Amino acid sequence: MGEDDCFEGTVGDHARWALTRMGDQRALPELVERLYAPYRDQYSRGYCVGDPHLPEGEEVLAPLRAHAEILLPEVRQLLRDDGKGGALTCTFLRVLQAWGPAAAPALPEVVALLDDARYSLDAVDALVAMGPAAASAEPAVRRCTVLDCPGNHHKVAWAARRLGGDRDAALRRIGEAVLTEEGPLYGPVGLLGEFGPAAAPYADRVRHLMEHGDTWSRPRAAVALWSITGEPEPSVSVLEEYLPPIAHGGDTYGSFLYALQALARIGTISPAARAVLRTVQGFDRPLSTYRDYRAILQDETIRSAIDDVLALP
Repeated sequence: MGEDDCFEGTVGDHARWALTRMGDQRALPELVERLYAPYRDQYSRGYCVGDPHLPEGEEVLAPLRAHAEILLPEVRQLLRDDGKGGALTCTFLRVLQAWGPAAAPALPEVVALLDDARYSLDAVDALVAMGPAAASAEPAVRRCTVLDCPGNHHKVAWAARRLGGDRDAALRRIGEAVLTEEGPLYGPVGLLGEFGPAAAPYADRVRHLMEHGDTWSRPRAAVALWSITGEPEPSVSVLEEYLPPIAHGGDTYGSFLYALQALARIGTISPAARAVLRTVQGFDRPLSTYRDYRAILQDETIRSAIDDVLALP
């Protein structure tokens, strides 16, 4: 009902999303089905970016972890029906990752997708997010077809360890990837930081990447070095380099948000960086490069992260 040629979906569809944003449970019945409907029997949906259109399924469902018990049956059914090529398979796996332990009932459906290289990495992330409830999947993760891609060996090693596998073996595999420059390093160096002081043998290499790496590697290496040494500096100074460009009119919001989240984890910020954030906080415009509903979502996320950092002592 309420359809228009210039709008994707019905008025009811847009109202349903609005209700989810307000936490109104009246939006939950058939929510998953309505999000999936534009993709049924096709791999994507077409729309003009400048026209009003429905949000992506992940954007609607990921924040609804508190209602996972209600929504999971539909998600699981779609993974069973369309998991071998469905348009939203990866989307649903990322939603399950966002839901974390609450998504554990979907373990069988996620494990079944490990054998499909199109979905295996997203399936691995979903399983790790489930926590101890997914420990039985560790052997299947180690065997999954992602091993056919050498650049992803470190990801599988990390996941197997998180699911109860050999920590030392995982550390060696990820450390080797960092030492030998196996593919893009922002992935393995970020994983290396999860081992904390146990990764001390690789600290010099991590420090080198923090000082001389590319735009993506440097902030992740900074976080990893802090995790290994427990010392805020020089990691905080490196992360703070990613803040001023936004205050000066730049649009590198991805790096800006990553730096904010990392600084919140470390728990300290310099007076100069605090002043930069207050400048950005005062901007009377969305902190986003998008020009549709995503501008609101990104602006909310970034401003919330700014608040978290400014609240540090």
